[in-house]
Amino acid sequence: HTPYGPEFKRTRTAWEAHRPKVIEDAKKIAADMKDERVKKMVAEGQVPEIVALIAYLNSLK
Repeated sequence: HTPYGPEFKRTRTAWEAHRPKVIEDAKKIAADMKDERVKKMVAEGQVPEIVALIAYLNSLK
């Protein structure tokens, strides 16, 4: 299960299609974090595991 719906099928094409939404969500999550390394990674377009985990947990609400 991912927070981005069943259409995200772990393929490169699906990742590229959903990347803008993923990065947008990651930026919202990272904005509240204290770790500057995480904030920098997200600003550079990466999604650290902790941010992905928080996004997943938020999707379960």
